[in-house]
Amino acid sequence: MQDQQQPESSQNARVKVTSSIWGCAIGMMGVCIPLTAVTNSGPALPIVVVGGAALATIAVWTGEVVSIVLNSGRAHNSTSAESKQQVDALNGRILELEERLANVETIDRFEQHLAQKSISAGRGTPVAPLEPTTYAAGYGSEAAYQTAKHD
Repeated sequence: MQDQQQPESSQNARVKVTSSIWGCAIGMMGVCIPLTAVTNSGPALPIVVVGGAALATIAVWTGEVVSIVLNSGRAHNSTSAESKQQVDALNGRILELEERLANVETIDRFEQHLAQKSISAGRGTPVAPLEPTTYAAGYGSEAAYQTAKHD
């Protein structure tokens, strides 16, 4: 519920961010209104500026992530606790993806090592193997492909 009292620092930070958003929006309006007159583009650009500022303001005043950051990560209500759990889940997913990327890089380095070893052994330039579906589509099996390749 939004009826709970917000800490004073949270209110001050939100007011500052909101004033920055609308200050930038006013500056953009000062630039885009003359451009609209010159380019005959209609009111689309000023409407986008006001809409963007309005959406940003809504995000600042309704976002729970802001309250988590302002409270140094301490959840102060159940919604903040849920947001903290979501942030923790996302951090876990990021770690998992970083691990998977490290595995891909390891595999790539190993393949490069094998290619260099193959070249130094005098077998020529290594050719990447075709996908198994290519064997079946063109030759029926990998053995048939290998036989045709050597003929």
